[in-house]
Amino acid sequence: TPFPKVAEIVRAAYPAHKVTSRTVPDWLMHVMAYFGGPIRQIINDIGNEKVFDGSKGEALLGHRYIDARTAILDTAESAIALGLVKPANAPVPSASAAPAN
Repeated sequence: TPFPKVAEIVRAAYPAHKVTSRTVPDWLMHVMAYFGGPIRQIINDIGNEKVFDGSKGEALLGHRYIDARTAILDTAESAIALGLVKPANAPVPSASAAPAN
């Protein structure tokens, strides 16, 4: 599922949370890969949509995989429950309010 579609699904389910749908242009990814780092590992996949057929795995395991929408929403729910994602209107603690050691 393309990232803008993932963002649309999450935004519709969790309107109180800020979800971006912006993507990095392919040309910028290629420039970043020139300088190295983890982006080099995926640079050949940029701009190529992957389509997989999981029917063999489903037959081997004996059950169907969950659909992409359910997986996306379950992941978002877990991230919120773990406190990794805060509502858009949640106050951000300032550095000056941090306790001194």
